[in-house]
Amino acid sequence: MRMEISNRTPEQIASEINFIKEESGKMMLSNAVEIGGCLTEAKELVPHGEWLKWLTESVSYSRSTASRLMKIFREYGPILSSPVGEGGANGAPVHHLNYTQGLILFGIPLEDRDQFIADNDVGNMSQRELRQTIIIERVRRCNPHLAKEKYVEAFQLIVENVPCCLVTDVSGFSIVILMTFPNFIVWEGFCFV
Repeated sequence: MRMEISNRTPEQIASEINFIKEESGKMMLSNAVEIGGCLTEAKELVPHGEWLKWLTESVSYSRSTASRLMKIFREYGPILSSPVGEGGANGAPVHHLNYTQGLILFGIPLEDRDQFIADNDVGNMSQRELRQTIIIERVRRCNPHLAKEKYVEAFQLIVENVPCCLVTDVSGFSIVILMTFPNFIVWEGFCFV
């Protein structure tokens, strides 16, 4: 198949591709909310002890996938199902999240998430930047006496110089960072001096 030569530049094409990717991610989050709502409804109707069998046979989902989708529904459903600007004081920023950002933001408590989104340029962060910002926020919360430059500096120093392990919990949501440093340990973003 031969395509006609385009008058567009590679930069224009890249811009279009990135726009489509971003919109697809937003659709994925919205669709995950809908599926999570359906799974929540079905779980109430399926007889006790039959849930895993129903998941496997009816929708080909594992327990962890179903749990993740139902959590997305619980945490984002009320906000995404309301018109932009409703569903909470800062509900509008959530409408601009993509699926991956929505999952990563489970690392911030629900009651603090809107403010975190409003205080940070989450929509323009890479996955790595968002994860790092969340970890820094967790360290800051556990060490409110430190100036921001100090906890950012400490985080960067640790990541660059100490062997560490960045993993997720069983459900695939929480960022858990395990590492040791001469005078403190960071675990799930909590600093113990």
